[in-house]
Amino acid sequence: MSFISVATRAAARAGGRFVGLGAVGVGGAAYVSSQVDEFTGGIVGATKSFYNQASQMAGDLASNTSNTIERISNGANKTAFHLSESLSLKFQDFSSNLDNLFNKNNQQEDDDQYHEGSTGSSSSSSGSKDSKNPYFLGLSTGLGLSVDNLDRESSKLKNDQSNGLMHLTRKLIEIRSLLLSIDKDESLVLPSIVVIGSQSSGKTSVLEAIVGHEFLPKGNNMVTRRPLELTLIHTPTSIANPNRKDYVECEQFGPGQFDDFREVQRRLTRLNLDVPDSVAVDDQPINLKVYSPNVPDLSLVDLPGYVQISSMDQPEELREKINQLCDKYIRKPNIILSVCAADVDLANSPALRASKRVDPHGYRTIGVITKLDLVDPSVGASILSNDKYRLALGYVGVVCKPPQSSSSSFESRLLRRGSNSSMSTSEELSKQEFEFFRSNSDHYDQPNLSLGTDTLKQRLMKVLEESMSSSLHDITNRVSLELDETSYQYKLQYNDRAISAETYLAETMDQLKRQLVDFSKLLVKSEVRELLRRELDQKVLGLLAEIYWSDRRMVELTKLSDSKVGPEGLDPYWTHRLEAAQSRLTKGGVGRSTAELVSDEIRFAVHRMIDRQPMNYHPNVCEELIVITDDILDGLKSRAADHVEIAVMPFRYDVEIDKNDWESGRKRATRLVEEEMRLCDQFLRAEKAELRKNWRLREAFEHVREDEERLRRRAQRRLMVEIEGKKDEESLIDEPEETRPPPVLLDRARRLRDMETRLEVLRLRSVGLKSKRCKVGPESKGFCPEIFLNVLSDRLSATSTDFISIDLLNRFFSTVLSHLFFLLTFFKEIFIKIFFKYFSSLNSSKFFWGDRYRMR
Repeated sequence: MSFISVATRAAARAGGRFVGLGAVGVGGAAYVSSQVDEFTGGIVGATKSFYNQASQMAGDLASNTSNTIERISNGANKTAFHLSESLSLKFQDFSSNLDNLFNKNNQQEDDDQYHEGSTGSSSSSSGSKDSKNPYFLGLSTGLGLSVDNLDRESSKLKNDQSNGLMHLTRKLIEIRSLLLSIDKDESLVLPSIVVIGSQSSGKTSVLEAIVGHEFLPKGNNMVTRRPLELTLIHTPTSIANPNRKDYVECEQFGPGQFDDFREVQRRLTRLNLDVPDSVAVDDQPINLKVYSPNVPDLSLVDLPGYVQISSMDQPEELREKINQLCDKYIRKPNIILSVCAADVDLANSPALRASKRVDPHGYRTIGVITKLDLVDPSVGASILSNDKYRLALGYVGVVCKPPQSSSSSFESRLLRRGSNSSMSTSEELSKQEFEFFRSNSDHYDQPNLSLGTDTLKQRLMKVLEESMSSSLHDITNRVSLELDETSYQYKLQYNDRAISAETYLAETMDQLKRQLVDFSKLLVKSEVRELLRRELDQKVLGLLAEIYWSDRRMVELTKLSDSKVGPEGLDPYWTHRLEAAQSRLTKGGVGRSTAELVSDEIRFAVHRMIDRQPMNYHPNVCEELIVITDDILDGLKSRAADHVEIAVMPFRYDVEIDKNDWESGRKRATRLVEEEMRLCDQFLRAEKAELRKNWRLREAFEHVREDEERLRRRAQRRLMVEIEGKKDEESLIDEPEETRPPPVLLDRARRLRDMETRLEVLRLRSVGLKSKRCKVGPESKGFCPEIFLNVLSDRLSATSTDFISIDLLNRFFSTVLSHLFFLLTFFKEIFIKIFFKYFSSLNSSKFFWGDRYRMR
């Protein structure tokens, strides 16, 4: 009877496993179905409308996930049916065997009663045979085989579920990449895993253990200076290709696949070292994709490690830059992989501190404890128990220390160059990690501890899939809002009317023509003349500052403004100065400079046109329009410059000026001088405010003043020697180099001193321009050069405008409009193909028209 009780309990336990496994399978299928139904109901419908590529991907995703769930559900149902059928058959066999067993026992008891003369030994022998009855052996063997079959079927069902979720995660990562390529401002984004940690926490070893290759930059100094957006793509092997190679693709490397991970490491190191030491950290990411049958589908971001103190060759704000960069990535909805070393107290971990700041309860944070082999096993087990610094997702302990090799480093590098060497290294790491935890099983063999790199991979896949699935609802809502907005814009701009490729092209070209015509109306002769006058006024100011205002005899000219000296009594020195200024202004390439100025204005206007809608949707057309514009201008501006130079040639020798021209020139010259005074005074105020704060700059300024005084005294002594014929017995002793201020401060102090002198001269000239001498008329041009040069620049701008308008502007607009017809014909077929490719559903209300969806 005791064996029957045991058999009954075994059957009940087997039946419980049958039913429990069926429930697990159906429950897992229901969970996946609910997740995928939410996904297919949201993202598929949204993306199908807003972009053809997204529509195709979403359709593939819906089809694949539906097939996956159908396969999982059918497998679960089929398995449950077979399990229940097998269960009933086994129980029928079990009942039949029990009945036969009871009948056999009853028959045996009748035989024993019939043979009363049997000996005790024979009875005991008969009892011994009954204990080895073949029915019991068959029943036990059948139950054991049934349990083994159920275990295999349960393992197969779990693998189907895992493959289905892996496929779903891969599709979600593809959609994340597509959303990032379309939406640059990251308003539509799916989460990824962000890896943070200090420079000595073992962050690089963890990533390489997940990938199975050594490919990340390594070095003594800070080598990770840019974020690395790492996408792992699982490429399963097949019968046709059982030895699929691992390879890498990277935008920054250029086109092609790279299967030499040592070369990948060198290229990554070069990209990071391209960031100068003065900057130290750049927020432009490196996009890297790893294809391998040995990696899970994950989206990871590796960031520069936290530092506590900057070195001598690093900027002082390095720590703050790294903190800001990490804070940018660890915000929602990204998952945080906080890597901490076991030999450092978690209370001092910068990665854990940063994650606690943005994720206080640890709902998005997975803690990874490295270097467990450097601490006592009891200490490592207590850290992983998640008792002191709790995280909702817990901690995972890993040992990623590279295996020690007895060969030399050179030999080990040669061995690792083979295609299978990296995988053997990965296997050695996994084996070493397993041996470590097995040898310390007294402390680490606890059900609440998560150990090993494989466990970390599975947890990352599960958390990433759950996080992405939970974010899909919000993505779907945002895409729906953008579709509504673009539908509204379509109704607003096209009044809900159906358009074709030809009408769209014609309307686009008409709009471009209207913009060119409007610009030609704005750039009339008066505008061109004002543009050229401003340019020539700056040249006049430069000539005055170089020829007159920096001259130490300028005070004499100012004093002559109020005297009774006539033009014939003016010192020839000033007459020669005025002729030099006139010659430099008229012979300084007026035609070329004015033609270049107007050409640049036209180019700027064309760039403004193509930056607007809808031209900014067609980069090829915009490039062609820019080429056409440059070709036309290059052919016209040289001719216009030659004509301008011929027209202004008479002004090199003589300029006829009447009384009205002189008075208007005097007023403009006064305004220019006063504006220059205002700018000088503004500069001096700012510099003197800095002078009061910076004692070293103040010392340099005093040093410049003393140098000027010494030079003035030396000039006076030399003058006296020449007059009296005496020897200059006093010599000027040079100042020792050690006592002089730094050259940078000296240059700044000299510039400040020159500006003070300039302001004093401008004040004198402002008074002179308002004096009676300068109001007389053109005969006072030697006393008032500012007025004469201003009138001359006005004549030059007026003459240049006439020829620029005829030879450059009018010819350009007529030529470019004729070229637009050629552009229309040339791009007609391309436009139609692009139109029908991207706008196949023009008559639907979901036609979208916005900045985010551009025709490439």
